Amino acid sequence: MRLLNYFLIFILLLFYSCKLNTKQEITPNWNTYILGPLVKASLTLENFSNLENIHATQTIRLSDIESAKPGDGFPGNLSGTTVIPAVSDIPLGPYSLDLTSAFTQAIFDSGQFYFVITNGFPVDVKEGTIIKFSQNGVLFTADTLKSNIAANGGVYQLPPISLIGKTMYPQMSLNVSFSSDGSNNKPVTFNSNDYITIEVFLSDVKAKSISVKPGNSFQISDTTNFQLSGDVIKANTVSGNFITHFGNGLPLEFDAQAYFLDENKNLIDSLFTSPTLIGPANIANCQTSSVHQTLDTVPYNTKKQTTLNNTRYTWLNFTIKSLGNCAELTITDTDTLEVQIVGDLKLNITN
Repeated sequence: MRLLNYFLIFILLLFYSCKLNTKQEITPNWNTYILGPLVKASLTLENFSNLENIHATQTIRLSDIESAKPGDGFPGNLSGTTVIPAVSDIPLGPYSLDLTSAFTQAIFDSGQFYFVITNGFPVDVKEGTIIKFSQNGVLFTADTLKSNIAANGGVYQLPPISLIGKTMYPQMSLNVSFSSDGSNNKPVTFNSNDYITIEVFLSDVKAKSISVKPGNSFQISDTTNFQLSGDVIKANTVSGNFITHFGNGLPLEFDAQAYFLDENKNLIDSLFTSPTLIGPANIANCQTSSVHQTLDTVPYNTKKQTTLNNTRYTWLNFTIKSLGNCAELTITDTDTLEVQIVGDLKLNITN
C-alpha cells in the first residue's frame, strides 16, 4: 500500500513539472522537397491579342466633299467664314479601313460590330445620309440615318450587329452618300481641318477559326495564379529547378516568356533570361496534325528568393515567330497551347 502511495505522488509531480505553457509558440522548421505544378494553363484562340476588340477610324474632311462635287460651294482647303449651301447624295469613298494585322480571315462564334459617327463639321449631317461597309466587293452592312447629326460635335452610333457565323477580313471598304442642310443661309466659321470621324468597332469577339500569313502579328497571353507561400506556413527555396512543359497544338512557332507578378499584378521578374523558342505543332496541309512537346529546365537562382516570396500571379506571353514553310495557316478554336511550370525544389519551411 505504501508503494502505491509513493507511485501516485510521483505521477502527480511528473504532471506538475510537465505543465503545458499554452502561451508558448511552437515554431516548426524543417527542410522538404516538392515536385509539383506551380503554374498550369491551357491557351486557345480566346487568348489571342488583337482579336477581342478591333478598332479602325476613318476621317472625312470638308475638302473631300468639295472634291467629290466641285463648284457646289462647299469649302475646300481654306479657312474662314462663309455660307455653306445644302447638298444631297454626294458620293464619298471608297475609303479603306485597316481593321487588324492579326489575320487574313476570321470566322466568328460571337461578337458585335458597330460604328460611331462624330460630326466635326460646322454644319449638320442630314438624315438620309447612307453609310455602307463592304468586304471583298460584297456588302457587309449599310445604314441610313434616321435623324440629323448636329454640327460641331454631334454623335450617332449604329445599334450593334451580331457577328455570329460571320466571316471577316482585315480590310473593310467604306462608302458614304452624304447630305447636309448646310448653314441655312447663315455665315459659319470653318477650318480646313474640320472633319467627320467614322469609327468601326468589333467587340467581345470570339473566333471559331482564323487564317494567318507571314506578316500577321499577334500575341497569346494569359495571367494565372502562382503562390509558393501560405498565410501561416512560409517557404524559402534553398535549391532546385523549374521544369517547363509546353504542349503546342497550334501550327505556329513562338517565343515564350513567363513573368512573375505581385499581388497588384506589377512586374517583378521573368522566368527565362531571354524568351525561349517553342516549336510548332506537327503540321499536315498547313493545319495541326499532332501536338509538339517542348521541355526546358531553368535552374533556381537564389537571387529569385524575394521574387518567389512576392509572386502571386504569372503572366504567360507568346509572340508569333514564324509559320514554318506554309504560305497560310488555319488555327481553330480546338487548337490549344498547354503550359505547365513544375517546381522541383528543396524548401526550408517555417511558420
